[in-house]
Amino acid sequence: MQIYRFRNCLINTLERRVIKDGIFLDLTPRTFDVLQLLVERCSEIVTKDEMLRKVWNGNFVEESNLSVQVYRLRQSLGETHFEQYIETSFGSGYRFVAKVELVMATLWNQKIPHRSSSMARYV
Repeated sequence: MQIYRFRNCLINTLERRVIKDGIFLDLTPRTFDVLQLLVERCSEIVTKDEMLRKVWNGNFVEESNLSVQVYRLRQSLGETHFEQYIETSFGSGYRFVAKVELVMATLWNQKIPHRSSSMARYV
């Protein structure tokens, strides 16, 4: 299990969950896969071809599917013009630009939202 922290977010690769500001984000499996790939390769440009190959396991999909997943991820993270998480390298791919650090699993356990507050977000 890897726990990554960036800005006000934690990502747990085993549970495939993200906590932002104490609330679980509701990400689709593909959106989570895109995030995990970008976070694990932070500050590197990940090409569109590589992302399509790894996230969609080599299955043929339109490149627009990737754009949709990145758009959803940006929305979920609350990206703004002033606070970017993902940089587009036009014609090439994407780069995760927020500072990422690997943290101890205990931090994840401390930040897990209480059931009642997290469930209210999903209703």
